[in-house]
Amino acid sequence: MSVQLVTSPADLRDIVPAWDVLARHSLEPNVFYESWMLLAALEQFSTGQVAVLLVWQDPSHTRLLGLVPLMQAHSYYKCPACHWSNWVYTNCPLGTPLIHRDYAETALLGVFEWLGETGATVFSLQNVAVDGAFFQCVETLRRDHALLLDVPQQWAHSLQHHFSPVTAVKSQTLWPGEVLQLEQWIREFTQLEQGGWKGWRQTSSAYPPQQQAFVEEVMRAGALYGQLMMVRLTLHEELIALSLHLTGAEQGIFTLQAAYNAAYADVISLTATPDTTSRQIATLHLSTRHRFSKPLMHTVRVAKSVYRYCTSSHH
Repeated sequence: MSVQLVTSPADLRDIVPAWDVLARHSLEPNVFYESWMLLAALEQFSTGQVAVLLVWQDPSHTRLLGLVPLMQAHSYYKCPACHWSNWVYTNCPLGTPLIHRDYAETALLGVFEWLGETGATVFSLQNVAVDGAFFQCVETLRRDHALLLDVPQQWAHSLQHHFSPVTAVKSQTLWPGEVLQLEQWIREFTQLEQGGWKGWRQTSSAYPPQQQAFVEEVMRAGALYGQLMMVRLTLHEELIALSLHLTGAEQGIFTLQAAYNAAYADVISLTATPDTTSRQIATLHLSTRHRFSKPLMHTVRVAKSVYRYCTSSHH
């Protein structure tokens, strides 16, 4: 096994073929960490502080077993510490690393050993589904290595949203693999989203250029990979909503963003379909082999318990 920390996007582009194979064999799908999606996010949102950790099967890099984008902080709950966490960017509701399903424990152990070598005190994973196979793999690592695992809170998050046409509202879908009218759909989405920043969001601020560039790049890259799906709603030939969805390399479908015409807010609310794909999401804090790791996490636990007690006693 070989672990590599990559800081250059150019170096990441060199391993895209192996990256795409990993995405098709991942323990849990996460389109937000697939090559075409993460590279676009790094280009638009990274400030040079993001690195990507790669776990290879051997030093010759024949097979990629794991991939997780990382950021380093120098504190944990305001306590001085070498604190590594996965990077979640704008429009990234899911932070589950890409881990090869046939080598899941090996890949996760590679990450854990690398953390020990770098002197990490705490490792955090943001926006991870705790009702899936990856979390079970983390639990196995915790038991086997007597680690501390903190899961402060959980919340339900819908990774997929739907529209259902009602009355005179008509629906049209751009299916994965369809690219003939892609540029028209991109223009319509951008125009609708720009209007939404002043209407639906009730703000005079402009649609952030970085956000616009990211979404447009993702739409084009997703179309090339055959993983883009868009749904548009019209009322009397006027566009009132357009949603952007991405399919995983092997399975899963995720909603990235939706744009609305604020003038038709009441109609749009009637088209919303109850979601059945919500996941239990949490941020995980995991101890490392560092001798101060467990004492630090215990201290934070106690401090948080005291704070909750004090605040609740005043109500």
